[in-house]
Amino acid sequence: MKGEKMKEFTSVLLLLLPSSPRNLVGEPLLSKKKYDRFPTTTLGNDIISASGRTATSGFTLIELLVVVLIIGILAAVALPQYETSVAKSRLVQLKILVKSLKDAEELYYMANGSYTQHFEDLDISLPGNQVSNSKELWSITNKVTCSLGSVPRSLHCIGGHSAWEMWLDQTENALQTLCYAYDDDKAAQKACVSEGGTHKTSIGGENFFYIIEP
Repeated sequence: MKGEKMKEFTSVLLLLLPSSPRNLVGEPLLSKKKYDRFPTTTLGNDIISASGRTATSGFTLIELLVVVLIIGILAAVALPQYETSVAKSRLVQLKILVKSLKDAEELYYMANGSYTQHFEDLDISLPGNQVSNSKELWSITNKVTCSLGSVPRSLHCIGGHSAWEMWLDQTENALQTLCYAYDDDKAAQKACVSEGGTHKTSIGGENFFYIIEP
């Protein structure tokens, strides 16, 4: 009789006791409280502050230096390429302007038997404004200026550290094309070379000129 009562008492007691917690795979081992015996997790760089709270450590100085070094290397490689691309783009604009002026001058020569130094005589429309009273100069923008020359032999446009020049057909250097670049501007020099320019010499120690083969 006593044995049966003991079994019933034991069954009731087991029903009243809370079930033990379960830990799923991939979850923290145990929930960390202030006086628990186990850490919050077995992985990572968690540290326990003096207040008992869990804090995650930041980047180390070495890691930051590595990131800065990588960014510096990328900038050193990308910046020259960007400058060269900009120089090539400017040179293409100068080429288009000079070619348009040359075509207009050749048409004028066919109609009149001579070239003109006045932009207003040419059948061409250019942006920008004429410079002062000099009719052979034309300012396209504040950085680009084109010239017919006081005695038209060649036409050239200057922009930034580059210039493009073409000689007229009825002149001593007919069909010759030149590209100019400042001697301290490597990007402008590369732009001239990319157009097929052959380096010749410097002019007054200020810029190089390149002959573009026809």
